[in-house]
Amino acid sequence: MTDIGAFPTLHDILISGDNIYSMTAGETIVAGQVVGIAASGASNTVVCMDNTSGEHALGVALHGASSTGKVAVAGVGCICTCVNADDTTTIQAGDWVMQNANAVLGTVSAFSVRAALGSTTTDLNDTHLDVTYRMVGLATTAFTATSAGGTGEVLLFPYLCLVTDHAVV
Repeated sequence: MTDIGAFPTLHDILISGDNIYSMTAGETIVAGQVVGIAASGASNTVVCMDNTSGEHALGVALHGASSTGKVAVAGVGCICTCVNADDTTTIQAGDWVMQNANAVLGTVSAFSVRAALGSTTTDLNDTHLDVTYRMVGLATTAFTATSAGGTGEVLLFPYLCLVTDHAVV
């Protein structure tokens, strides 16, 4: 995976839906970035998503905002244009997409639990949680992989995915 270098300028972010929240920007936000409640717990305040512990996607910013400004956020059930964090890997329609650790905040990457656990040894007595993923939603179109930030459409359905490698018997 090679991270994109900058968040592209997007127009027409909201494709479908009307579940829109009015929130306060906890930092500068660019139209189209995936945002969520700040880990600091500031009420009704959103920041751009990455893999910061305690931060989970809420939706997609429909326009840019400066810190402390108001921002409209498309939420659960909306379909929005999102940006692929990776300039070498495509995202296919039907792939679940998630937050990631890209330095370019507010982007998404394809989710693959098998890839994540590929190097893990299965332990039938394992009872602990191995990894968590912060899901954003389901890709409804394919994303290209370009250094300029390929885009695609996502049905927003943020949730926390808990994964373990132990067998269920």
